Amino acid sequence: MERPAWQTWISGQAVLSHATGVSARVIIGYAAITMGAGPTELGLVAASFAIPSLVGAYPLGRFADIAGGARAILIGTLINLGGLIGSFWADSLLLLLACCCALGVGHVACLIGQQTLVAHRVADAHADSAFGNLTAASSVGQLVGPLVAAASLSAANGIEAGIRIGLASSIVMTILATGLSLLLLRDHRRGDRTGATDERDQRTPPWAVLWRSLLVSGIVLAAVDLMYTFMPLWGEEHGYSPAIVGALLSTRAVASIVSRIGLGRLTARFGRKLVLTVPLLAGGIAFAALPWLPVWGAVAVMLVIGIALGVPQPLTVTWLITGITRSARGRLLGWRLTSNRFAQSTLPVVVGVASADAGSTAVFSAIAILLAASALVSATS
Repeated sequence: MERPAWQTWISGQAVLSHATGVSARVIIGYAAITMGAGPTELGLVAASFAIPSLVGAYPLGRFADIAGGARAILIGTLINLGGLIGSFWADSLLLLLACCCALGVGHVACLIGQQTLVAHRVADAHADSAFGNLTAASSVGQLVGPLVAAASLSAANGIEAGIRIGLASSIVMTILATGLSLLLLRDHRRGDRTGATDERDQRTPPWAVLWRSLLVSGIVLAAVDLMYTFMPLWGEEHGYSPAIVGALLSTRAVASIVSRIGLGRLTARFGRKLVLTVPLLAGGIAFAALPWLPVWGAVAVMLVIGIALGVPQPLTVTWLITGITRSARGRLLGWRLTSNRFAQSTLPVVVGVASADAGSTAVFSAIAILLAASALVSATS
């Protein structure tokens, strides 16, 4: 069956919006440093991106349910454009923080809009495949973003010139994303805008389904953050160079992208529960084995980890929304994003404190236990 045009547009929009988000965060971090920011100020910059996800995801999900995901995407993209233009001309740290907050709001609006549009327009039978393609496109953007930032910073003589090139590149990508957003908006009458007129539309999934899907999703995202944070320590403990650590992390990222393509065919053949449970369990085993393997063994393990951390995100989305009336799906996706950000804020701190002075082995063992627990939750759902 021919791929609908709107699915191509939303994949391109996801690549551009995520690439812009990652690139802008790196560039703005350097911009803050040139303005005299220290660790505390840089922490505020990071928080200014994250806080909108905690407080704005659910209201934006409700808006996307009522007005349509395409409108949420367009509004988010325009907010991003304003935040980037403001960052380009910002001459104080306070103004830069305000622009970061705008970028955080824009990113959340785009993310919720993308997921809601797919949730509204795709039949449940094809949801795994559609969300697999959407998250694969998002991951491509997250790979491209750091490359754009690095190329911009190295292309100019002087850090300030590199910052301006990087922000200009992000503005160009956002303008392209705006064009795709307008195409999606033009097409929205074919099924994106559902409204909320039926009383049955207020149904939410059973609590047992809700907490299980949110728990698995939050644990997997926290595991990704912990992996990125503690892989450099693992490299230092084993005497591996930063280049080797970076190559291993890139291997993981590529494996995650590939694992999400064609996901619908796997779930159609083996069932969502098995396709979700097996990678989670395999990922737990891989993290437990990682501290004891040589570098070539680590390559194989990172391929497994890439699949383990790539498959659950699209499947937990479809797990959450399948069978729920379309006009209630945006708000559920908003709750999911809020829950994910909460898990990403708390679990790494808890694991880090519990594993203090024990090195990367203890952290990877904790991740293994968390993924094994997620596999158990999935298997018994």
